[in-house]
Amino acid sequence: MAGTREEKRPLLAAGTEVVGRTTHLTTFFAVACIVDQFGVNPIIVLPRAIILCGWIGFPLAMVVFSLTIYTAMLLGRCWVIAQHVDSEMTLKIRYPYSALAEKVWGKEVGKFINVYINIAIFCSNIPVLLLASQNLQFFDGIVTKNAFNFSYCYWLVILGIGLCPLTWLGSPKDSKWISVVSTFLVVLTASITWTCMITDDTKAVLYKEMPDPNWRIIGITFGILAFQFGCHPAILTIQTDMHEKTELATSVLFSFLATGGLSLITVLAASAMYGSGVHANLIQGLPPTIVLQVGIICVTLQLFLSSVVGGCSLFQDLEDKLGVPSELCWQRCLIRSATVMLAVLAAEMLPRFDLVMGLLGGLFTGPITFIMPPLLYRKYRRLLAQSPVRQYYIESPGTTRNGFSRFLKRHFFTLDVNLDEGECTVSESVVLSCIVLVGLCATVSATYFSVVGSFVRTQQVPPCIVSVDLASFIVNK
Repeated sequence: MAGTREEKRPLLAAGTEVVGRTTHLTTFFAVACIVDQFGVNPIIVLPRAIILCGWIGFPLAMVVFSLTIYTAMLLGRCWVIAQHVDSEMTLKIRYPYSALAEKVWGKEVGKFINVYINIAIFCSNIPVLLLASQNLQFFDGIVTKNAFNFSYCYWLVILGIGLCPLTWLGSPKDSKWISVVSTFLVVLTASITWTCMITDDTKAVLYKEMPDPNWRIIGITFGILAFQFGCHPAILTIQTDMHEKTELATSVLFSFLATGGLSLITVLAASAMYGSGVHANLIQGLPPTIVLQVGIICVTLQLFLSSVVGGCSLFQDLEDKLGVPSELCWQRCLIRSATVMLAVLAAEMLPRFDLVMGLLGGLFTGPITFIMPPLLYRKYRRLLAQSPVRQYYIESPGTTRNGFSRFLKRHFFTLDVNLDEGECTVSESVVLSCIVLVGLCATVSATYFSVVGSFVRTQQVPPCIVSVDLASFIVNK
């Protein structure tokens, strides 16, 4: 199994703190890496999904957002506990999620989760490619005033070809700077979007009343929310490359609050100005100004950079399984290019990026984000209670002097204090069970409604592989 092999090179080897001969990520760069994984989608895709849920949309977003932060921290605590009870976990840092599962559920489950996560990573690039290519078609229409209507179906192929050489670079040891640039583009995109909305003179005409809550829309929106914020495998990978593994909580909090804050501000502004008249891709409903053109370029570039970094763990796993050398070679170029073009082919077969996000969020991201972390955490707390490491654990000085500071540190800003605890209490078990139950119901609903929606939408407007003209028409609706 891939998760049992010793690492030859870390996935994220770049950072600013050095211990001995090993370079690590600092909290700052960890935040940048996580924000890079979120990207611009929460700003330009989430508003319509949340608004169409009616009055329940904002509370739904807050609940999913809070649960996502909590389960990310649970997963981080699992890794901290695992490293203390089993020193061999340090040899499995390329596949931390499947390694955690293997430790408590056995090798077969670990293998299954490894494959499951790889499929999820592959599929997550499909809506990103769709959105980026549709933005380019929209940009083309603005610049040429629709005189040169180049379909996003063709842009998909061009983007895929352009992406291939960048994926050949191997492990993203310089990804911290890519992530910083990507984070800057996210903030810039939000600022440009707000500016365009404020200066839009047509918003009063475009405004539509908020709809009543609809279970189908709520289910799809949950899937989209899970897709946008459920990057737990990437967060675990980032944690394994941090110098202070227990400081992941701080990175998670800051990155989630930054992206979530930008997203929720955009949602509130869009709901006030456009109501349910907002587009699935927010920027397509904004006035075609020069400022918007800059925004489209920023969005497309950010999506492009995010695709380069986001697929590295999948590429490296495939190469390890196939015995490809770690240095640049024709085998690496072939495997990575084939994987990218396979994603392009899949994108050509799907009708709409928002429905794809809902489907992937329910089918893949939901279980990884809301179901497995609580189950793993209960297992690792039980493992910790049975381990000799607990009796040797000594709390950090100062954590017991102030009850409130201890509470904040234990639950929000660090993970290591969990090592003085045994099995989960009754109240903790109830909370974890409720999260699993809610996650299970929500992911099943999201998957069902997204599958039905995708089928209906395909009947109305076929994807690129069926009709390029009709597929392109949907972008301008």
